[in-house]
Amino acid sequence: MSKTKPKRISLFAALLFAVALIATLFAACNKNGRAKDEFVIGTSAVITSADRSDYNFDQLSAGLTQQALVARNTDGTYSPLLAEFSESEDGRDITFTVREGMSWDDGVPVTAEDILFTLNYVDSHESGNWLRDVTDTAGALTPSKLLSADVSADGRSITFRYREADVRALADLTSVRVMPRHIYEGKTVETASAAENRVGCGVYRFESYSREAGTITFLPNEHYPAEGELAVKRVTVRLFSSDSALQLAMRNGELDTVWKYSGGAEPAFAEKLRSEGKAEVIAVATDNLPAVLAFNTSFSPFDDADLRKAVVYAIDYARFGALFASASAQTPHAGFVPPTTLGYTADTPTLARDPDLARAHLQAGLARKGWSSLSFTLSVNADNELHVSYAKTLKLQLEEVGIGVDIKAMTKNDFQASTTNSGGNVTHQACIIGYTSNGMKMMGGLGTIYMDGTHPVQGVSQVFDEDFDGILDKLSSASTSEEYAAAAAECQKWYAENFPAVALFWDAQLQVVSPGWTGFVTDADFGIVNMRTWQTLRRA
Repeated sequence: MSKTKPKRISLFAALLFAVALIATLFAACNKNGRAKDEFVIGTSAVITSADRSDYNFDQLSAGLTQQALVARNTDGTYSPLLAEFSESEDGRDITFTVREGMSWDDGVPVTAEDILFTLNYVDSHESGNWLRDVTDTAGALTPSKLLSADVSADGRSITFRYREADVRALADLTSVRVMPRHIYEGKTVETASAAENRVGCGVYRFESYSREAGTITFLPNEHYPAEGELAVKRVTVRLFSSDSALQLAMRNGELDTVWKYSGGAEPAFAEKLRSEGKAEVIAVATDNLPAVLAFNTSFSPFDDADLRKAVVYAIDYARFGALFASASAQTPHAGFVPPTTLGYTADTPTLARDPDLARAHLQAGLARKGWSSLSFTLSVNADNELHVSYAKTLKLQLEEVGIGVDIKAMTKNDFQASTTNSGGNVTHQACIIGYTSNGMKMMGGLGTIYMDGTHPVQGVSQVFDEDFDGILDKLSSASTSEEYAAAAAECQKWYAENFPAVALFWDAQLQVVSPGWTGFVTDADFGIVNMRTWQTLRRA
């Protein structure tokens, strides 16, 4: 008997150990079997290569591995990201000093030379206009923003010398992510390897990508000078083939948030999650416009302002808001840009459906054209189910006042080719489109890149107008906030008189987040998936 007793004790101890181990593992995981220090993001954005050469990955990584110099807060102020900054009294010089301890995730220190390299790279490959002049599609020359960019002797600071004081200087820099010179010198994003295109200097670093599993994972960047220990030890991005599958996973508690570049969750879905207690909803005030009807003002029939106004006044904006927008939404003004926009003025009329006014403009336009009726083709990206729904609703509303609409659903590539100058030939008559926060503030701000027919990339509305060009010059040359506000008001008045495009509604970006987390920081450009969130995020 004495010989078997130790075996029983050993077996009992083993069982106790197993129970303790199971309890420990259970405590470290949530109800879905995930580690409690793992944060899972779901997205239906198509990501095929998971490196900087992939547009959607590039935008996603802005909140994980890549950093701009500064971030824009939702109150319109700016905070340092990669660098601290200071401005001269005359507003013409801004000095950026790389924060202490900043390194690329391969261990190489970040320097001011990386910032200078990035400006030159963007100038050469993306028409950046920082240190080089840019020629637009009409052959007009736009002088560089900067006269010089001088690196300090210690290599940590760089001073941007502007041609004139620029009230939008910091806004322009929130979307320019600094590139590692030691990786890209002599290369481009297209010629660099996938591994090279994943090097960043953010809070996290790339770990793995599995096309088969549909996952991308990130680990804390051991070279990042984080303030305290990060609560999230792994970020997993799950890729979904459809919004319906993504939404089901969020409802089932498999995800901690969903990500969409310059967008948020659909309002109806967000409200359902909130009412079921499945998620908290954070409304982020931002400049983006999720629902825009853009006219090609240089192509028949919408080269006629009366015909554009006929459509504008036939739209039931209240109905659009009720069907598609959130409780944070507002009825848009004729001035187009939302209230969060730098230079916004409330002085343009609030839009409302007016069938009689719509018919009056319709008859005036038809008489000028010598036509008996108006019918046009409305282009829409077939891959965007929500935009297709906008198009169908618009068609019904316009037909009620006698305007015919033929919806042309196109592949994403064909849609882009026919609606922007980047496709080389803008051929649409009108289109349903969304405008991003970054795009809305580029060039002169106020969405001008989407209007200007000479813009080398956008130019959706194909505006070629001397008055508009003069406003662009005023926006670009404004050296004080007062000058910029005056030019911005003039721009919105021009929009309200000419209607190159119209917003169907203004709305906040709705970010849905698991109730199991707290400490999210909102960013006016990147929502809640941003560098500052990771340093304050904690388990609720």
